[in-house]
Amino acid sequence: MPKTHADLPPVTLQHRMHAYLVIRPIGVSFEAAMNHPRHAALRKVIECKAALIRTEAWKAVHQRVVTPVRRVRLGTDGHPVGWATQMVMAGFEPIKQPELPL
Repeated sequence: MPKTHADLPPVTLQHRMHAYLVIRPIGVSFEAAMNHPRHAALRKVIECKAALIRTEAWKAVHQRVVTPVRRVRLGTDGHPVGWATQMVMAGFEPIKQPELPL
């Protein structure tokens, strides 16, 4: 996952509409939920759900990268004996889908 929320794409109106449809508040329209101060708590819930939907959509098209890292192997006395390679989880990269011929 990106280190900060600034690395993710912004939450769009489509994400907010999707979150509103998932929550399904009774008797409150989307416009009222987003603009009326009376529904401030509902707006915060919609914003949080929209951010979650945005993050899940971003993770669906990115994959975690595994990189090898060299580490020192220590002996029983604490002195270096040799090197070992350890696979470590790194950042995310876009999933590259090959174009299939028709």
